[in-house]
Amino acid sequence: RIIGMMDRWSRDGQRPLSWTDDIPTCPYTGVGFATNQRYHRDGTRCEVHEMEDLSFNHVYGEASIYGVLDGHDGRKVVEYARQRFPVELLLGELPGSSIRCGLNESQVKAALQNSFLQVDRGFFSNLDAVLAERAQLTFSLPESMNSLLAYQEHQLEIDRLHDIQIEVAGGATAVVALVYQGNLYVANVGDSRALLCTSDNQGMLYVQNLTVDHNTKNPNELARLANLGLDVELLTRGKKIGGLEHTRSIGDYALKGGYKDFDILRCRSSGHCLMVGFNF
Repeated sequence: RIIGMMDRWSRDGQRPLSWTDDIPTCPYTGVGFATNQRYHRDGTRCEVHEMEDLSFNHVYGEASIYGVLDGHDGRKVVEYARQRFPVELLLGELPGSSIRCGLNESQVKAALQNSFLQVDRGFFSNLDAVLAERAQLTFSLPESMNSLLAYQEHQLEIDRLHDIQIEVAGGATAVVALVYQGNLYVANVGDSRALLCTSDNQGMLYVQNLTVDHNTKNPNELARLANLGLDVELLTRGKKIGGLEHTRSIGDYALKGGYKDFDILRCRSSGHCLMVGFNF
């Protein structure tokens, strides 16, 4: 109980409410938690900052899809991905006729992988208009003018460029689980993880990691980045690419489309460094 907090009462008015009473709890263990919350003196709470993480689950025919999206630098990517993943996978890659006829394991894996690619490409296609606006605004500004004078004379244009930079900067890591014909398929990008928890007859709990993190601690990722011409030793020391710890993601146009702005990415020979990637 917070000292000095004003009392809140239950609906029946019989008892005062604790500041923890409205935290969601597990019905089996009674354990609960709340993240990203600030509590006021009257016991009410609000988000400290805009929540950038989302989840989804859908069932269609013989297929069920579950996903967790870990966003950064805004909600645009996670909101888009939450809506697009079920559409791409359940209504696109696994259409009704295919679900009825059945797909083999390699076809399901290919469908899951392609859904990640389509979500990433679809998000970038939505940026075409705003990127064209950014290019037009950039070319309208005089090149030789110092930044202070430029802002004084072109404040509206520069403020709009700043807003566009924020709009295209966001991204997300993701993990998606697909249950199809009694089989579980899991794919991920970045460092979002899926864990399989099982127990034996004695109640012993076993936890198995079903995903592999895409970051600079992963030797396979370092080998991939080295093949693209990046300085792996520098990556290992810094442990980040453009401020991000993961090496694959959905979105992140600032790195995928604006890689020349980052010294560590300028030397790449080909391909996206923060490309969409998968593990099954």
